Amino acid sequence: MSISRDRAAADRHRLASRSISRVLPSGGVDKRYDLVIVGGGSAGLVSALVAAGAGARVALIERDRTGGDCLWTGCVPSKSLIGAATLAQRMRSADRVGLVPVVPDIDFERVMDHVDAARADSPG
Repeated sequence: MSISRDRAAADRHRLASRSISRVLPSGGVDKRYDLVIVGGGSAGLVSALVAAGAGARVALIERDRTGGDCLWTGCVPSKSLIGAATLAQRMRSADRVGLVPVVPDIDFERVMDHVDAARADSPG
């Protein structure tokens, strides 16, 4: 089991470290990059950072905004909204821990400002 896992890791390493080249019209080869990453989402950004940190020449291609779905529409905004909702619910049920419960006055515009700030603070 360990040997096959080691072999798989070695194969992945060999593929990752292989130069990506493009063939020029003259038949020559252009080796400007060691690695070309398509997609600047979470995985693409981390891959580019790790490869560049290891000394590879990296090209990152993104058609829109770096950060991907996680930053712009998924994880980060969802968790920011969930955090605000959780806090509001804890305020309503504070009597469970001996505090006087209160119904929070929710300002949705300010909640969305919190979501936007969370996106701005995220790498991407």
